[in-house]
Amino acid sequence: MKCKRLLIISLIAALITGCNINNPVAPRWDVSATIPIVNKEYLMSELLEDESENLFHYNDGANKNVLYFTDSYKIDKITFENKLNIDGFSESITQQIGTLKIESDTVQGNVNSAELGLNSFARIAVPPVSNKKVSLDLSEPDNFLQARFKSGSFDLIIRNNFTSDVDITVANISFVNSDDGTVIASHNGNVTIPASHSTLISGLKINSEAYVKNRLKIEAVISTSGSGSKEVPVPENFLTLTAIMKNLEVSEATAKFPVQDFLSLNGTIKIGNKNERIARTIIKNGTLNLRLTNNTALKAEIRYKFPDIKTNDGKVFEGTVIIGGGESKKLFDNKSLAGYTLDAGEALIEELRYTIDFRIVSDNQYITIKSSDNARADFSFSELTFEEFKGYIAPFEFAPERTSFTFDMEKDKIDFEKLFLSNPIISLKLNTTAEIKFLLNGKLKLYMPNRTVKNFNLNDNTLSSVLITPSTERIYLNSDSVSAFIKNLDGIPDSAVIELSGTVNPDFGYVSVKSTDYIEGELEAEIPLDFGLQYAEYTDSVDIELSNDDRDLLRDIKYLETNLIVLNGLPVNMSFTGKLYDAAGNFLTYFPPAVFQDTIITIKGATTDNNGFAISPTEENIKVTIDSTTSAKIANAEYMRVKINFNTNSMDKPIKIRSSDTIKIRAFGISKYNIEPENN
Repeated sequence: MKCKRLLIISLIAALITGCNINNPVAPRWDVSATIPIVNKEYLMSELLEDESENLFHYNDGANKNVLYFTDSYKIDKITFENKLNIDGFSESITQQIGTLKIESDTVQGNVNSAELGLNSFARIAVPPVSNKKVSLDLSEPDNFLQARFKSGSFDLIIRNNFTSDVDITVANISFVNSDDGTVIASHNGNVTIPASHSTLISGLKINSEAYVKNRLKIEAVISTSGSGSKEVPVPENFLTLTAIMKNLEVSEATAKFPVQDFLSLNGTIKIGNKNERIARTIIKNGTLNLRLTNNTALKAEIRYKFPDIKTNDGKVFEGTVIIGGGESKKLFDNKSLAGYTLDAGEALIEELRYTIDFRIVSDNQYITIKSSDNARADFSFSELTFEEFKGYIAPFEFAPERTSFTFDMEKDKIDFEKLFLSNPIISLKLNTTAEIKFLLNGKLKLYMPNRTVKNFNLNDNTLSSVLITPSTERIYLNSDSVSAFIKNLDGIPDSAVIELSGTVNPDFGYVSVKSTDYIEGELEAEIPLDFGLQYAEYTDSVDIELSNDDRDLLRDIKYLETNLIVLNGLPVNMSFTGKLYDAAGNFLTYFPPAVFQDTIITIKGATTDNNGFAISPTEENIKVTIDSTTSAKIANAEYMRVKINFNTNSMDKPIKIRSSDTIKIRAFGISKYNIEPENN
């Protein structure tokens, strides 16, 4: 505080300079003298700007030459490190088995010649037969024991085993279960087969309602033409029927099942629960759990595939696993997805696609399946945190990020009741590396010496904007809000904390952001010395640096009267008082002393115009009188406790301090000395 130093320097100079007289060699006597002490003009640019790296003056504009204080405080980075995430999601899917294919099968049966009353291997004239009902057992099929066919058919080959002259007509053909007579397939027409020939009846559909056993027979009506009078050889079996079962699909069966895909769990899993849509991401943290349950008796090779998930080598996430019949297997138990990507090319991913195909591992054994058989998949993805995210991510909140800092001021020496700043410029200088918007809110907390906390809310009422975009460079605190806040302070804070929080991507827009992206900045202050001040007080201790000769001279003073003339060009009222102490901390005297004058020196501020600029300095004439007793006390002083009070004329009419404002000080002294000759 240069104003404090001015007063002290001037007054002490008055004492010491007024005493700086060479000692004559003569008998002792008293000498009076009037001596000029100080005549100097001090510019504010010299007193303040040169002393502080934070004080400057405006070079142009309405505030030309007005001093201003500036400082900045680094704000800790706000990073997206663990904030790009999607809530965990899960899915369960069950699929019934559907139909299975079995290999084509062939069964055969014969009608013995005895059915016609003929002796096998005889050579006779064969009589004709009309509408003879016959039933013949078929051989057992190789590939199933029983089955309910969803689809399939018989191709029936009928061969006439007579070598000549006997035609056979077969009508009303039916395939039936041997044990219960259930009709499996039928042909209601008739066919005539010449001797030594075969006839094909194709496409006899298998009854899908019937449960087909492995013991089948054919029922039919047979007629023969006979051979007339011609003798022909009689075969052992005059008719052979061969049935080829083909295109067989079963819904239930005990059968031998060939290799085939028999069940597919295909679908999508909705990502998160907030309608996120992903163009591309790199997963930083996250896990997958997948349990597969095979509720069939079939041993299966399972092929799984997630087309939208790419492994960290860029390949589609897929694989195979063998699972036994009736087995439940946890395929993935908290499988790490770190380094994997979600990428659907040009599309946006709202749901993850998956395919899980079950393929029979055939061992040529009879296996029983039922229509209620099924397979099940249970997925669960943990919360996914991303290294990089492109797409539409739901708005999310930032927890407050705290930055603390202290004020580099002599706050233990300065106190005030009220301070009003006019047009303070406080801003958040920001830089973001993310292609994302941020809706800001927060608090500036000031921790006061009396342990109270003063909160300045950062919101749309106090900020020029609360929306940070990639192009945002600076957000200003509204100056009237800051002024009103500071006006309610009753001192200088010990420290401060700025808490920044808010909503990321508030309009649910497309974003491109990495976990290494950040928002950083500084809290910058530019405060013109354009203020109103009430009851401000500055206190300090100042060393009294007097040489031994100076102290001896002070002890010789009988009387000193110092006249101090101050032309105050500052629009600030000041009052000064001091207390002198010796090296042991003992109080010696007030300064100015209280014997001849008030102990307080008061200097009124300059008059100002409507803009707060000083236009006319105020002249103050100050007289300080010291007697020999007080002078001796000053000679013993080691330091002075000073107190300077400041006020402006009105809180409602702030003043402005310019670099060109001045304080002029002129001082002269009238003193009496004790002069003694030197002892030789």
